[in-house]
Amino acid sequence: MTITSKVWMILLIWLFDFVAFGLETKPLSICLTFEHNSDVSSSPEGHEFEAFRIATNHSIGGSRCLAVAIPKTGEEYISHLEIAPFDLMEMPTMSFDYKQVATTKVVFQLRIAERDFRIGVSGGERANAGIPTNVCVILNAEILVGDGTWHTAIIDLRRLLRMHTRLTSVKQVSVIVGGVSDSIGPPLLSGKGDALYIDNVRISGPPCDRVRGQTMIDDFESLNKHRAGFFGSPNCKGSKLDMVSVPVKSRSGTVVGNHALSFQYNVEESGAYAGFWHQIPVADISNYGTVRCRLHCEGQELPPLEVSVLWLDNVLGKCFAVPFASKPDEDGWREVAIPVGALVASGGFSRAKSISFSVANDLGCTHGTFLVDDIRLDTEYSFTIADFEAPSSWNCFVSGGCVTKGPAAVSALVVSDEADRSKESNRVCRISFGGSLGSPLADSAGDKAQCYWECPLYGADGRMFKEIVFRIRGRKGGESVCFYLVDGGCATHLTQEDLVLTKDWRELRIDLDSCAVRGIDISLLTGLWVSFEGDGQTGTVYVDNFRFEGKR
Repeated sequence: MTITSKVWMILLIWLFDFVAFGLETKPLSICLTFEHNSDVSSSPEGHEFEAFRIATNHSIGGSRCLAVAIPKTGEEYISHLEIAPFDLMEMPTMSFDYKQVATTKVVFQLRIAERDFRIGVSGGERANAGIPTNVCVILNAEILVGDGTWHTAIIDLRRLLRMHTRLTSVKQVSVIVGGVSDSIGPPLLSGKGDALYIDNVRISGPPCDRVRGQTMIDDFESLNKHRAGFFGSPNCKGSKLDMVSVPVKSRSGTVVGNHALSFQYNVEESGAYAGFWHQIPVADISNYGTVRCRLHCEGQELPPLEVSVLWLDNVLGKCFAVPFASKPDEDGWREVAIPVGALVASGGFSRAKSISFSVANDLGCTHGTFLVDDIRLDTEYSFTIADFEAPSSWNCFVSGGCVTKGPAAVSALVVSDEADRSKESNRVCRISFGGSLGSPLADSAGDKAQCYWECPLYGADGRMFKEIVFRIRGRKGGESVCFYLVDGGCATHLTQEDLVLTKDWRELRIDLDSCAVRGIDISLLTGLWVSFEGDGQTGTVYVDNFRFEGKR
């Protein structure tokens, strides 16, 4: 072997060792066994009760474990576990061995950024009073078996947290006991004896997929009958699906072949409905921003078409397609971009099974035909949030965003813009408010009556944009209004003082970087409140053209 060859071999061996060392520094799992833990308890100021200790005679095989005692009072006691920081995308699952011998409130708490997320695993409801404002309670469920023997609990952290944040870097894991308003379940001897033993806390994979771009559900170039199908009531006579050829102009101007799905429906009779479904090839759609498709209705407006996602627990999340549809292009096609958050059922994200498109007599549909093409998932978000240009669908949308607290009143309706006669087709959202705004609430510590209208943001990832922009005006001028931005955990007041409106339109811009500096989790934005809190005021304001600007 020549000297040159030996040098190259030495370099290759060194490079291999360097790469291997780099790979080994990234653990695939973390396991806490309590074999070397000593300082495990933290008590509220002025309390000496030992809520946590290391026990040796209750664990599997006689090894050391964490003993959790029944608290003496309603105070919270916390133990910070010696678990290194980790990323939920790499290790999304937490499991632990446990033996429950009595019932008390036990919570796991995860610190992400500057917010704490709590997952209740045992016991009754936690008292609401005293919980810090930076805490988000995402689950209060009794998942432990209290039969006095050892079991293993498994928690899908990624799925639970996804409804509240897209941030995935966990800084700290803690166990909390106590903080319960009343005694839980007889027989409980307050402050005497252990309630729970915990051992082998594991954080593990497999890693979650990091998706980018688009995933096609179906472009209808070939119809797979095993993945898609028609459904309807017995009286939806003549409704059917068909594959049709649709000419499409290429970028060079030549006409190319393309196929689309034709849906002909007749739901004129009372109670009639019809639709079609399609399997979703990606079970976890939580990392996508929108469900997109192209729709075409020859010579007519889009019907009140309902889009639904069926989740693994057989719960439907659904919304109308019309508010999320663009204006038709020169060939009559509309691009529909529905936020995935609008299709999530109340139980949160689970595994997605299928997507369906349906019309019904109860929704105001009669008969017609439309084409659908290129159903797909997209990690991108639409810039348009709400433009109110489809009044029949938007009225349902806006009325559902009205919320009152105490003796207040608020209503919302889509109307034509009275202030701009040059744009007869422009529609805006009219919000009327009143009642006894600002009056003290009974049995409340300083809270006052208020009301607000919420523009839903459907869990949009604000890190992709620089600003939220919209415009607002008062009917008479002098109306007082304030704004809150809502993330996955809480609502944050955006202005120090209320904004006083005039009769002229005013464009407002919310800088998302500034919101992030203030502690708002812009990775998952759920709503924007237009709130009315001024003492005794009544009035009407108009809002329009909510949108994201400044794509990053």
